[in-house]
Amino acid sequence: MEATYTRRILIMAVAAAIALLGSCATATDHQRALRDTLVDFGRGLRWSELDVVASHLPPSQRASFAVRRERASDVKVINVDIRRVHVSGDAMAQVTLRVEWYHVAQGRLVRTLIQQLWRRKDDAWAIEQTRTVAGPRFPLLLDTPADLKSDLTDPHEIS
Repeated sequence: MEATYTRRILIMAVAAAIALLGSCATATDHQRALRDTLVDFGRGLRWSELDVVASHLPPSQRASFAVRRERASDVKVINVDIRRVHVSGDAMAQVTLRVEWYHVAQGRLVRTLIQQLWRRKDDAWAIEQTRTVAGPRFPLLLDTPADLKSDLTDPHEIS
């Protein structure tokens, strides 16, 4: 009788551990997908693969992005540095990027600190909100109107 009880406890403990590991694997998979998406986005900005960049923008901004990229055709990105990523749950992340860029005609290096809210929807991560935190506005990305930025915190609060 004691062996049966012990065996039941052991089976329940193993089942709980498997369930816990399964949920951890899912969160890790979402974070890995976010990391890959951010690298893809940064690479798209850096190497002027602007169709890649557009694919991560909110659908409402994609048409205007095509216009912005034509107007800013002399903008060259030198580096995109992912400064901070703060993941909330498995479907939201606040990301801080530093973009180093210049206008060809001016030849002066500019650094812009950008904060973005990314959301996972239908197993894909996409930008929901963007704001310039420091430096001149980066001409390829639109800041989200102030009344829609409620989910973006002060960049000093991001860990």
